[in-house]
Amino acid sequence: MRSNDQVTGFDSALVTYDENTEEIELWLGEAKFYSDTKDAVSAALASLKTHLKEGFLKETKILVGPKIEADTPGYAKLQWLFDDASTLDEIIDRIVVPVLIASESEAAQNFDGNVETYRELVLEEYEYVSGRLASSPIAAQVRVVAIYIPLASKAALETEFINLIKGFEE
Repeated sequence: MRSNDQVTGFDSALVTYDENTEEIELWLGEAKFYSDTKDAVSAALASLKTHLKEGFLKETKILVGPKIEADTPGYAKLQWLFDDASTLDEIIDRIVVPVLIASESEAAQNFDGNVETYRELVLEEYEYVSGRLASSPIAAQVRVVAIYIPLASKAALETEFINLIKGFEE
């Protein structure tokens, strides 16, 4: 949402419009890239609490609303969603928060080629992530969608990513 600002806003914003039902949803994403899964989930929940409590929805509305073009399907409904007069109470049931947790995983670190065992372990890890998100007070306010990416090594992935980026700088 802001250039080089990792602390104060949602990581992504997307609006969906269903032409059949004429329903709209505002998807406000949060992403955490951590070594420890528990820390990542805790940080995501703390961020979401802050975002919803401290008015970042208003900021999102200001940043995204003017970018919607008049020929966009559902334009009138979208304008209502992003209107300053539309309160959080009016639109809260239209908010979906996908939370991406990318963190080191015992399943990924200990993968020995047995796909079934790996699948079971990753599912356990995912259930931990989705369970924590679902049982949070945030999930009582908005629909939360858990996305989990198991990593063998956060540091190795960061290094690889940095090396790839350097290739574009030259």
